[in-house]
Amino acid sequence: INAVRNFLFQRNSLATYGETATDDLFRVENLLGQSVLENLEKAMNYNLEALDGKSGLLTIKDPRNDGTADGVSSNYWDAYDFMGYQSAYENVLFYNSLKSMADIYRWLGDAEKVSYYESLRVTAKERFNQTFWDAEKGRYISSIDINGKKNDFGITFISFLACEAGLADADQARQIYDWIDGKRTIAGDTSTGSDIYAFGYAARSNTVDMKAAPDLFWTHGGQLDPSGGGRYGNNIQNGGAIFYTTYYDIMGRLKTLGADNAYDRFLDIVEEFK
Repeated sequence: INAVRNFLFQRNSLATYGETATDDLFRVENLLGQSVLENLEKAMNYNLEALDGKSGLLTIKDPRNDGTADGVSSNYWDAYDFMGYQSAYENVLFYNSLKSMADIYRWLGDAEKVSYYESLRVTAKERFNQTFWDAEKGRYISSIDINGKKNDFGITFISFLACEAGLADADQARQIYDWIDGKRTIAGDTSTGSDIYAFGYAARSNTVDMKAAPDLFWTHGGQLDPSGGGRYGNNIQNGGAIFYTTYYDIMGRLKTLGADNAYDRFLDIVEEFK
C-alpha cells in the first residue's frame, strides 16, 4: 500500500526506459484481472478485518507469529521470534498505510474514504502509544505476545520508525534520542552511552544482548547462538548494525528535533565513510 502511494506521487508512470507512453496506475491488472485499486482495497481490508486494524491496533492472528518462543518473526527481522502478535514494527507500517490510503483517495476525489482513513489514523496513533510506549524507560517496546507478555530488547530502529512516522511527540522523541545518543542510560541495557553508535554508520539494532532471552532468538540451527557465533556485536540482529536504519534515524531527528540535530548525525556518518 505504501509502495503504491509512493509510486503514484513519484509520477504515476509505468513507462519503461526509452518509452513515453503512460498508463493509469490504478487500472493496471494482474493475471487474474484484478486492478491495482482492487488489490489495494483487499490488502487494506485484510488489515482492517482479519487483523483487527479497524480498532486502531493491528494484531497478527497467524499462530506462527504469536510473539512467543514457539513462534517465528512476522517481518524482515527474522531472528527475533518475539516480533509477532501485537508488534510495534508492523503497527508503524499500518499507521503509514492509513496515510497512504487517505492520500490515494484524495487523489481519486473520494472525500468519504479520505475522512475514514484520516480518522482511523488518529485512533491508530493513540492505540500505538498506549500499547507500545514505555514511560518508565522512555522508549518503545518491541511487542506484546499472545499471552500479554511485553518484550523490550532496546530495538533502536523501532523508535526511529515511530519518530519518522510522526507517532512520537516532541517529549517522547527527546527521551528516545537522549537514550540513543547516550545522554541517559536505561537499567538492564548491554550497550549504553557512545557504545550504541559503536559502528559509526548506524546505531546497534538492539541494546539488550539477546543472550538474556535466547529462547526468543532464532539461532539458525545453533550457528547464531547469542552465546557463540551470534554473540553481541557479531550479528546484525544482536548488537550489530545495518545501514538502512540510519535513514529512519536521520528522518526521525529531522521531523522531531530539527534540521541541525539531523545534520549533526549526518556528519558523523560522513566521517565514518571518509
